[in-house]
Amino acid sequence: KGESLFVMSHEVNFCPVCGGSLRVIGSRGRSYVKTNGNTVRLVIRRLRCNEEKCSKIHHELPNILVPYKRHCSLTIERIVTGIGIDSIYAEMSAIRRIKLWFRERLDYIYGELLHARSKLDGFSKQCIKDLSSSKLKRIHNLVGSSPGWLMHVVRILVNNSRWLHTRMVYVSR
Repeated sequence: KGESLFVMSHEVNFCPVCGGSLRVIGSRGRSYVKTNGNTVRLVIRRLRCNEEKCSKIHHELPNILVPYKRHCSLTIERIVTGIGIDSIYAEMSAIRRIKLWFRERLDYIYGELLHARSKLDGFSKQCIKDLSSSKLKRIHNLVGSSPGWLMHVVRILVNNSRWLHTRMVYVSR
């Protein structure tokens, strides 16, 4: 059923939870929809933390993916900004869901980016000044607004173990 692309980073990976080293324990398939509507199948590595107290399993995602999202980051970026939305292939229901998903997380994303920035260079007065602008513009002021800004946001949050997980499991006894 088509071609699978194997994804492997040349970077040294560290556990986003505890900072420990990671080892490869296998791989799994992951599909995503490109901006042109074509589906691509990736084989991504599964990694386990070597720290005994942690031992968490992680998946090595390329920058083009957003965790738990079917569409590539460029498609999601175009949907939330409205720039180039005419050139993407997605159903209107998917576009509405993506817009809602992002809108519900705007405050959280901005707060986490601000926190990460303050850890690097201290709190900026510019960030207080930005409170009068739109939430998306505030995010752009922190990571830039050129194409690929969402990749930077995802990378910062995921690598600092601050990505909001959307999947929940409720077990009844």
